[in-house]
Amino acid sequence: MTKSEYMKKLSYSLRRLPKEDFNQAIDYFEEYFAEAGEENEQQAIEDLGSPEDAAKELIMNLAERIWSSRRKR
Repeated sequence: MTKSEYMKKLSYSLRRLPKEDFNQAIDYFEEYFAEAGEENEQQAIEDLGSPEDAAKELIMNLAERIWSSRRKR
């Protein structure tokens, strides 16, 4: 899998997030790949796990953050 394929699958998995959260997530992953460098692209993909799993984790973290903020009110 290439970075491009990874980001396409990730974007699809995150498509239902609010625009701001979606953009922040995509920016994070783009930055992760940029810092890894093109020569370490495959290692970055292995480190991140599948795009579907990364999306699930991100969505769960966002849901937890929203739930926690509502409990504090």
